[in-house]
Amino acid sequence: MKPLELLLLTDRYALQSIFEADDGPLLVTPIDPRPEALGRALAQKRYGGALVDLGIDSHVAIQLCEMLSEYPAVIPVIGVLCCVSQRTGPTLEALASKGVRSFIDLHANQSSIIQAVMAASRGQSVIQLESSATLAHESVSFLGGGRDSTASPSCREREVLVLLAEGMTREQIARTTSLSLRTVMRTISCLEEKLDAPCSFVLGMKAAKLGLVP
Repeated sequence: MKPLELLLLTDRYALQSIFEADDGPLLVTPIDPRPEALGRALAQKRYGGALVDLGIDSHVAIQLCEMLSEYPAVIPVIGVLCCVSQRTGPTLEALASKGVRSFIDLHANQSSIIQAVMAASRGQSVIQLESSATLAHESVSFLGGGRDSTASPSCREREVLVLLAEGMTREQIARTTSLSLRTVMRTISCLEEKLDAPCSFVLGMKAAKLGLVP
């Protein structure tokens, strides 16, 4: 079976590596997330879809999606999220207004990400936000339903948070939870964003104050 060829607009190697490790149904070509680079890529080849990294500047992400909407050959556009929070809600709304109907959270495991991308490439609307911060009700109204506006950590995030509060290093947490070091680092980064903590030390203090750790 011929792999599905997709563009990946990102400048982050950590995101590229998720798809580099996949030897299955996807053939992902990363390019710089700049309008001129996208224009050159679209002029050279026909692709089955496009992945946009929402970890880049939100205005640039919206501009890229607007460009892609002008090229039916690369629809559907799939939004790839580094971490969902109340601050990303307006960006998701803006992208949804441009026709983007799939949003995939990078805190899912690689297999789930690949499956979600495949589903989105078949034209399905894929909203995979469960493992990230809960968005404010008004920020997700376009997704077809309200959510509790309290930013509550997922089960995985709570497990990592407890081990972090116990003084474990990222490497020790990875071994204890059988998660990859990259996944542990992404989870901690998302927790720091949720709790507005500039570092792991402050994260532990805030988590304890909020009663998120024993």
